[in-house]
Amino acid sequence: MQKGRFLTDKQVAVILLLPVLIILGSVGVIPLVSALQMSLTKTSIISISQHKFVGLRNFMDILTNADYWQIVKNTFLITGIAAAIRLAIALGLALLLTGTIIKRGKNLFRSLFILPWLIPGVAMAIVWMWMLGTRVGIINYLLRSLHLIEANLPWLADKMLAKVSVITVFVWGGTPFIMIVLIAGLQTIPQDLIDASRIDGAGYWSRFLFIILPLLRSLMAIAVLLSLIYMFQNFVIIYTLTGGGPGIATETFSLYVYKTAFDIGRIGRACAIGTTWLMFLLVFAIFYLRSLTGGGKKA
Repeated sequence: MQKGRFLTDKQVAVILLLPVLIILGSVGVIPLVSALQMSLTKTSIISISQHKFVGLRNFMDILTNADYWQIVKNTFLITGIAAAIRLAIALGLALLLTGTIIKRGKNLFRSLFILPWLIPGVAMAIVWMWMLGTRVGIINYLLRSLHLIEANLPWLADKMLAKVSVITVFVWGGTPFIMIVLIAGLQTIPQDLIDASRIDGAGYWSRFLFIILPLLRSLMAIAVLLSLIYMFQNFVIIYTLTGGGPGIATETFSLYVYKTAFDIGRIGRACAIGTTWLMFLLVFAIFYLRSLTGGGKKA
């Protein structure tokens, strides 16, 4: 009698995951490969079905363009500053909402602080655009009422103030996500460890620096990385708030790709910009994670 053949656990896992892998390949890998191929062609939005192979010409054009490097600088400056401020504020709020200072209504405060994260990007940008308005903006009204300024500030018309405005909106909308992650991390720290450090005479700052921060390090790293990726690809807020202006002062990669593809109509060049954007993001993520893990060296 012939013995039956049984599938191994690995084979069963592959069979079960196969539909998921097919879907991920369809919505992820195939568009990526198509974009890479199109970045080597001269394709316009008018004749998108006609591709003229030009090799690396698109990449040479953008890499020798001064505007491209200004946009690279804008992207890293805006996202880097916003991510650092997000982390600082989120860590402070997480410590406040898990500590003993607030004894009642912690859940209410957590719900209030999470509201900005739940607001759609377009609605958030429109509200902030109204608040930062030069003539009737509430921000200028409050600053004048407090006698901090004499005349209304052109928040969205001045290059430096426009950057500050975009960073402020990014911080306001994205801080709750990091706060939630850090609150979850703080709640997993063993209370026995904290109590033992108190018995040994460790003060609050000692516990914070040598116990809390090291245990939160990995969560902070992942939260900041996800936050940076989100801001890298965020299109709605900057497009609605400033449109990349004044000039290209607040224009980032996502908006640059959109304008190149749909305003100028150069699909091939837009794909080349997107490819360099992906390379920047991959290199940054690799070095960022390696630096946090000690470069992968074993102790």
